[in-house]
Amino acid sequence: MKLFTKQYWKDSISNFKDIKKLVLMSIFMGLCVALGGYFPIKIFGRYISLLFVIWPIVGFLFGPIPTMVLAGVVDLLVFFLFPTGYPMYIGYTLTQMLIGFLNGLFFYKTRISVLKIFIMKFTINFLVHVGIESIFYADIMDLNFDAFIAYMLTGAVKNGIFLPFEIIIISLVFIAMIPVFRSLKLGDEKYLDKLHIF
Repeated sequence: MKLFTKQYWKDSISNFKDIKKLVLMSIFMGLCVALGGYFPIKIFGRYISLLFVIWPIVGFLFGPIPTMVLAGVVDLLVFFLFPTGYPMYIGYTLTQMLIGFLNGLFFYKTRISVLKIFIMKFTINFLVHVGIESIFYADIMDLNFDAFIAYMLTGAVKNGIFLPFEIIIISLVFIAMIPVFRSLKLGDEKYLDKLHIF
């Protein structure tokens, strides 16, 4: 289905009206809260989590709007249930919502390919994590320009190193889950054939 059609967005929003899909969303939300809260890893002064594995699947099943909403709710729940010592900052919640939105945008009602996974992760890693989140962190910590650049560069190194591994992991997850979705009749059948390269 074409991205810029009214029906595309109506279909995504209509997932909120399906009881079966709402139950599935709640399961994913619980899983995301657990992964976001119990398994964060701090590298180069930044927290990373396994949520990058879950959001593509949620985006594929439900689309941009539900995935954006779930990402925002999960971020708030993780913040209050598993505090890290950082102050509440709405900008981080908005970036998580943007990440959810992008995952839905790249994978909902479209053929899944390694190329799309690469473009999606590259966009999120460098536009969102390195760019937007660095600006928010500098605002919170009141960093001067040199400290801001240093923080952004470490973020670029971290995200660059992890990018190929994230692409491989997400690809493997899709390879494993596509047959499951097909058997459970989840997602659009015409996009459940296999993981494509391009």
